[in-house]
Amino acid sequence: MTCRYTVLSVSFIPSIHSHAAYALIDALERAHRQVLEVVAGVKGRTDLEAVADVIFGNTERMFFPTA
Repeated sequence: MTCRYTVLSVSFIPSIHSHAAYALIDALERAHRQVLEVVAGVKGRTDLEAVADVIFGNTERMFFPTA
């Protein structure tokens, strides 16, 4: 599953430490997945993709409300 919430891009980090940049992004994606698993578990859901879609939709509505 690809984490759509990672906003950090490799181009943001100096290329001299590109391995470290990829390691950081990998760590962030694993952390996001763990949070998603905890939220899904608390809600009693097993479909992580569906939970991610709900969270994404809620976040969009919160920060980008339609008029």
